[in-house]
Amino acid sequence: MRADDITRCSPQWRGSTHPAAGTAPTAHFWIAVEQPGPWGRSALTQSGLDPELGARLDAAVGAMGGKIVLIRRPHTRVADLPETRSVFVAGNFLIAPWLGRRDVSEAELPGVLDDLILQLPDLAAASRPPEGFHPAPPVLFICTNGKRDRCCAIESRPIADAATREVGAARVWESSHLNGHRFAPTAVVLPTAQMFGWITETLALDALAGAASGRLVLPGGRHERGRTALSRPLQAVDIAVRTAIGETDPTALAFEGDADGDAVEWLGRTARVWVTHRDGRRWLYEVGAQGAPDLPESCGKAPAPVAEWVAVNPTGQP
Repeated sequence: MRADDITRCSPQWRGSTHPAAGTAPTAHFWIAVEQPGPWGRSALTQSGLDPELGARLDAAVGAMGGKIVLIRRPHTRVADLPETRSVFVAGNFLIAPWLGRRDVSEAELPGVLDDLILQLPDLAAASRPPEGFHPAPPVLFICTNGKRDRCCAIESRPIADAATREVGAARVWESSHLNGHRFAPTAVVLPTAQMFGWITETLALDALAGAASGRLVLPGGRHERGRTALSRPLQAVDIAVRTAIGETDPTALAFEGDADGDAVEWLGRTARVWVTHRDGRRWLYEVGAQGAPDLPESCGKAPAPVAEWVAVNPTGQP
């Protein structure tokens, strides 16, 4: 272990026994905007993107239950940048996931983004990409927002570079803050909206290959954070069920149960969740949380209370 690993958050969490299951942010749709160059801690308002537009996007997308990030091509020189900017939109993750891409000039970008703001109320449940966006092959976003937390730069850039060498710059992108630098390198694959912690090059390539065939990958609780279309307790249940039965179809399961919040908030209480498979099978799960040793949530912060999700079928099946 390097000397600075003692104080950085990701190596501390990776060295613990804490699983990543149930730690993905909740986002019912995703928007990603290509913005080359440096990003500040708050990338949408501290980059080459117009800060007023960035703030308006951030507020509007958040109010509608979505997630917006900036993206850039790994290790691309300014002289090699294309004349157009790529914008990705993804949604309908639990029913019929889709991913759309639109390439526009820098001058056209503000107008395209303002149009997207007007369409946000319908975006999560839309059956296809917005007008002007074309179906796109799966993409992987890996957080490298070092101004937000240095683990995201140190841990993530080697994975982004390695994956890019294998599949090309059109499929792998550096991303601004995805949530959870303690899991760096952390990444999300679209359109399955499956998020990973401590992702490896092999897992990055497997996630892209799985999404290309319309499938999830099942890396286990140490690497899978959850699908962002679900609340965090339901993410943990989803992972538990899929791991038990080997189900990789992202649309095969439906959930009935009112559960939301972070694991620390669930210490001492549980919720009952019914899980129904498309083929008619049905299981009752109980989800709650158990305490774990305190750890820092990000670099430079003092250790804070930690809890991890526990999702079990009280009947022992599956």
